[in-house]
Amino acid sequence: MAQTDRSSSLTTILLFTHEDQYSSATEHAFLAKAGDGTLPDPAVCKWLVQDKYYQLAYVNFIGALLAKLDLLPSVFPSHSAERQVGGENLSRTTFDLLVDSLTAIRQEIDFYDKTADKYKLELQYAPPSKTTEEYMNLFADASVKEVPLLHGLVVLWATEHCYHRAWTYASRQTESAAQSPFGGGGSDTGAVAALHKEFIPNWTSEQFGGFVEKLASVTDAWAAQAGDREHDTCQRLWARVLQLETEFWPEV
Repeated sequence: MAQTDRSSSLTTILLFTHEDQYSSATEHAFLAKAGDGTLPDPAVCKWLVQDKYYQLAYVNFIGALLAKLDLLPSVFPSHSAERQVGGENLSRTTFDLLVDSLTAIRQEIDFYDKTADKYKLELQYAPPSKTTEEYMNLFADASVKEVPLLHGLVVLWATEHCYHRAWTYASRQTESAAQSPFGGGGSDTGAVAALHKEFIPNWTSEQFGGFVEKLASVTDAWAAQAGDREHDTCQRLWARVLQLETEFWPEV
């Protein structure tokens, strides 16, 4: 087993591995069409239905990660040798971030429903796809009791980072705000309007970007305490997320 490079943070190292897969996951044709306004409504609705399963699995995933935390050091910090992040106990910082994740996904579930109603999107029931089931299984496998917390945090950071990066790419496909529904023109209903007026601004917001950065910081802090074997597993988890992110986007 090769010795892990510790000269850079784990998340920085991961971003420079599997670069082709990273591009496939974050610059998919679905995203390009979402950005330039040519994505058909059925493709968007199909994707939104599958993303609802992702949201529900995400709730269980975060709950399982929270259960791994030992919060006693945050109660008696003077008797703890645990690493600090920004002057705070690492477990407490992680706890706060995971709670924020749960709050955000609760808001996201409501956001999906309200946006679908507002823009008259027809979200027909469909069972989870094979890729969706595999994503749900990854969340479950990365958060079981026997697995180090770091592994779950890497999966969480990876999926959120890719999501933010992907929709940032989509937003850049718009030639100009004046020519796009993103700038306020176009239809008031349908998938294109929902994407450009609601979804893309939400997923490319400064707030979401800041959340992803905090996830990276906390993940790197846990990684600094981990051994090479765990870092090798994190490399494999990163590659798996990239694969699933790529496959999760519908073919258009």
